[in-house]
Amino acid sequence: FRGLLFIPSKAPYDLMFAPRREGVSLYIRNVFIMNDCKELIPSWLRFLRGVVDSEDLPLNISRELLQEDPLLRVIRKSVVRRVLNALKKLLNENREKYESFWKEFGQVVKEGLVSLDGREEENREAILDICLFHTTGGDKMRTLKEYVDALPEGQEHIYYLTGRNLCVLRGSPLLERCADAGYSVLLMADPVDEVAAPTFTEYSGKHFRSLEREDALPKRDAAASSSEVTEGVISFFKEVLGDAIKDVRVSERLTTSPACLVSPDDGGSFAMEQILRSMGQEAPPVKRILEINPHHKVIRSLEQRLSKGERRELLGEYVFLLYDQCLLAEGGRVEDPALFARRVTAILAESLKNEDGTEER
Repeated sequence: FRGLLFIPSKAPYDLMFAPRREGVSLYIRNVFIMNDCKELIPSWLRFLRGVVDSEDLPLNISRELLQEDPLLRVIRKSVVRRVLNALKKLLNENREKYESFWKEFGQVVKEGLVSLDGREEENREAILDICLFHTTGGDKMRTLKEYVDALPEGQEHIYYLTGRNLCVLRGSPLLERCADAGYSVLLMADPVDEVAAPTFTEYSGKHFRSLEREDALPKRDAAASSSEVTEGVISFFKEVLGDAIKDVRVSERLTTSPACLVSPDDGGSFAMEQILRSMGQEAPPVKRILEINPHHKVIRSLEQRLSKGERRELLGEYVFLLYDQCLLAEGGRVEDPALFARRVTAILAESLKNEDGTEER
């Protein structure tokens, strides 16, 4: 067969919508057969444009027969291999041009990592080799090979964090311990990453670890141990939040934030819930684990006030605000924004009172 294929400089408007044009036309012995031949290329290469001409397919072939024709599967396999080789060559020889391509079509290419029918499993490693990722090490995107080669001494795993906004990911409290240790973290903000990332097992001998998981980071030898007072705070958090959370624990990952939410090993990620809701589907409820930083002044102040027997109703409002703050920090939304606003207003009014109890003017 012969083919002439090219990649547009800009993504078409319907790239992420169905039905859509697949872009490659099929010819047999120089005779036009059909446009948008979906059997010639996988959906994750749907941005390709051009023609493929075969000398061996029969002229009277139908679309139904095309789906079962073994020769067409051979053509498809060859086209995919050549496209991947061409992209890898472009990556190595013209990085600036490749990054422009990746900006337009990168998230579509990553769909090849989550092929539902398993047809792209043989191309998985080749696709991973040409993927670019944002990292906490700077604004420059890196391949996985570049990322692994630049790992600092002592980092044994490939850590990653998924979400829907790169700026939110960079400010996530889940990164604090990695930042202190100088570890590099992959930041994945494309919707497809939520499906693709959990399928990553290892690369160059390094295992992938999601920072959203409760056991993502190794245990510290002398980690933040909970005092009796801290245990009292944990019990109070559990009492106030009730069924909204699965558990409350002392955190080993926080250094500057008072609290954060992490997913249990058997639960989905927060960003996946958002994606499902945006598609009109009801996301299965997942109770998360609230981790608190026992060294943070907010938690210490709660300890002191609880020990002094101050009003538990007011302290409970602080707990709800901390929980809502954790939701907002990971790019989520609070269940009742109006209630959240009233709580913030009440605490502001309380903090702005004069010593004699009158409001400041």
